[in-house]
Amino acid sequence: VNNAGVLDDAPFLDLPTEEFDRIIGVNLRGAFLMGQAVARQMVKQGIPASGSASRPQAGAIVNMSSVAGTIGYPNRSPYCATKWAVLGLTASLARETGKNGVRVNAILPGTVRGPRIESVIAGYAKQNDISVAAAEEWYLARQATGAYIEPEEIAEMVSYLASPKARSITGQFIGVNGGLLGDGARASLDPGKGVFVNFDPNVGVELVAVVTFDSPLSGQAVPNPLAATITVLDGTGIVKTVLGPQT
Repeated sequence: VNNAGVLDDAPFLDLPTEEFDRIIGVNLRGAFLMGQAVARQMVKQGIPASGSASRPQAGAIVNMSSVAGTIGYPNRSPYCATKWAVLGLTASLARETGKNGVRVNAILPGTVRGPRIESVIAGYAKQNDISVAAAEEWYLARQATGAYIEPEEIAEMVSYLASPKARSITGQFIGVNGGLLGDGARASLDPGKGVFVNFDPNVGVELVAVVTFDSPLSGQAVPNPLAATITVLDGTGIVKTVLGPQT
């Protein structure tokens, strides 16, 4: 289980190269080195497919990514970059070693209760000049459940992915995040159009939402509900137009 990770809250324009290298070194290089070492041993000791076994059995690798690996966050560019990269590493290693019986998956945790998220929330409160309680409320409101993820829930998913019960699961990115909904769209526009793109790496479908705002916005979070016309184009070429106000 590749679980080592570090982060820092620093504006991209002010980020020292040394800090970027530190985060890349732990979060990405660490996952590469550990994954390579254990995959070599797993392939060497793997049990070939025979008799009723439909596939060789060699081992399982679980990489810890993050919802930051699909959303992105301000002031955390190196952290987010590593978590996106871990997903690419996971998918590539899964395809490369699958025939040797090695399974490789990634978990994308959400807001997990513990000292690190407490520090993150405190930092967010300071950056935005709000109370810690208000910052915590904002973080939890992003999730459909409105609640913290408990560390035991991540451990249970790791245990499952490492077990024979998950023998057909590999190359997957599995969110344990309470239905985290992202930061919400932000815009710096007069009435006009903003384009927001979401790509689902599991199905390869790009969803493009073209939003026409009915009222001026200037660097503010898009209100909810929002008076807007939303046109959604998906990978099948189907165009759907939905009229506001929208949630």
